Amino acid sequence: MADRIYINDWRAPGHSIVASSHEEETQLEALQRYAEKLKSDLEKHNHLREPMIALYTPKSSNLAKAMINWESKSQYLLAEIVKYEKYVESLKAAMKERLRRQGEKALERALRSSSTPALNPSRSATDLPRDGSTESQEGEGDVVTPGPHQVKFNK
Repeated sequence: MADRIYINDWRAPGHSIVASSHEEETQLEALQRYAEKLKSDLEKHNHLREPMIALYTPKSSNLAKAMINWESKSQYLLAEIVKYEKYVESLKAAMKERLRRQGEKALERALRSSSTPALNPSRSATDLPRDGSTESQEGEGDVVTPGPHQVKFNK
């Protein structure tokens, strides 16, 4: 009976061409889930091969057509798995690079702010030396305690 039916050529489904508006983390999770679904679909597809072959008489044209369709879908699923795993790898690499750059920028900001000499907030601009240094003008023997409540001691 299976030899008297008409078998259409299998065609891969069309692809959506819509850009994602989700955050990278959400995209990554969705891509990983889809890649796992594709693997599951391929496993199911592989289990259908033997029962499909049993439906047709050996060397029939419908068996040949069914095998061509089966192989086409198998190749499609494999290609999709590879493609989505590449998407996942690329997105992970992009996320790592973004985090690395953010870390570098934070480090640069921290280094810039720590290399700027801390000025005593209780000192006015007229107390500072004219050459831009933060040295006290009063004498080299002076000791100033650190912190917000700086106390000046003469040696």
